[in-house]
Amino acid sequence: MKKTIYKILNYIIVALIIAFLLKYLISNWQKIDQYNFDLNILLLVLSVFGYSLVLVLLSLVWRKIIGTIDGEHKISRLEGTKIYMLSEFGKYLPGNIWGILGRIYLGNQSGISKRTLLVASSMDTLLSPIATLLVGTLALFAYLGQNSSPLYIISLFVLIAGALFLHPKIMYPCFNLILKMFGKTEIEKRYQLGYGQIARLCLYYIVVAVGGSLCFVVFIASLTPLASADIFVLIAAYCLSKALGTVAPFAPSGLGVREGVMSLILNVGTLVSISVFISFAARIWSTVAEVMTLGLTYLANRMLYTVTDINNNEL
Repeated sequence: MKKTIYKILNYIIVALIIAFLLKYLISNWQKIDQYNFDLNILLLVLSVFGYSLVLVLLSLVWRKIIGTIDGEHKISRLEGTKIYMLSEFGKYLPGNIWGILGRIYLGNQSGISKRTLLVASSMDTLLSPIATLLVGTLALFAYLGQNSSPLYIISLFVLIAGALFLHPKIMYPCFNLILKMFGKTEIEKRYQLGYGQIARLCLYYIVVAVGGSLCFVVFIASLTPLASADIFVLIAAYCLSKALGTVAPFAPSGLGVREGVMSLILNVGTLVSISVFISFAARIWSTVAEVMTLGLTYLANRMLYTVTDINNNEL
């Protein structure tokens, strides 16, 4: 009964957020209609393909975690990308657990133990939002704090706090507490990574966050001319909305949360009149890139098997 009520509340919250954003979008449609859009097809295509490459890189980081935890059993880069991208669509279901369960099921079919996959996928779910949040926070403070030194001090504090949290003696007890709350077994010592390994993985996720945010900037640049000051606020909007949307337990794929956070942050920049429009356009843009990445991965996988079959027949 409690789970049913919780699910209903989740749907209500998401519906209210989306309804509010849609109402704002409709009431301000005249401003959007009069906005000076300048569509650049080349930049649009580059942004989609670039973001597709970022998603591939994200899947390779997940594969790297598996290899770090279990060096004996590995999967190919292509197989890892296919598993990761296919399971990514589980995030569109209510709750944040379906992507992890998808990776465990599909990865286990490739010979990786379920325990290794659970730890690797949980680490991915934890480290990726943290790294993205750090990048977004720094970008926001770089934009707002051009003439305000206290904001730079706050950004430094955020970096130090993030670095401390990633220490195994702090991170794993917190992580195990969350797993215990969800009825999952704790991460044993033999599956735990050292601070240097965690820091390297976090650095990879930072690269992914920067790459994804720059692709987002190119996407917006394909729609409208940008001032140099817009770059930092767009990076902040992308990273913070993505990070907070990922950790929102009630929103499938951060639906509504990502759009709301992105619109709110863009209100401090020059794109305020089209902030909600950009948030909805960003959802479509990222989904198209995800579908394209999965399709290209399956195509590459199919071509590889075809070439292998031809070689085997020739032998």
